[in-house]
Amino acid sequence: MNSTKTDRRRRALASIHIYKKALGLTDTAYRRVLNSLVGKYSAKGMTASELYKVRQFLKREQSSREYEARAKREYSFPKYPKVSDEEAQAILGPS
Repeated sequence: MNSTKTDRRRRALASIHIYKKALGLTDTAYRRVLNSLVGKYSAKGMTASELYKVRQFLKREQSSREYEARAKREYSFPKYPKVSDEEAQAILGPS
C-alpha cells in the first residue's frame, strides 16, 4: 500500500512539473504559485491534497490558455495584404 501512495505522489509531482513546463513558468513564478495556493515554496513537502490543489490549478491554467489560443486562431480575421485605392479600382473595374 505504501508503494501505491508513493507512485501516486510521483505521478502527481510529474504532472505538476509537466504543466509548469507547458505553461512556461520560471522557477520564481512557479514557486509564487505554490506559495499563493498552499503556502509552501516547494512541492516536495506537500500533502496529497495540496499536490492535488496545485495540479488542478495548473491544469485549469493550461486548458484556459489552450482555449484562448484556439479561439484566437478560429475567430480571428484573416490578414489581407493592403491594397491601394488605385489597385482596388484596377481589380474591381470602374464603378
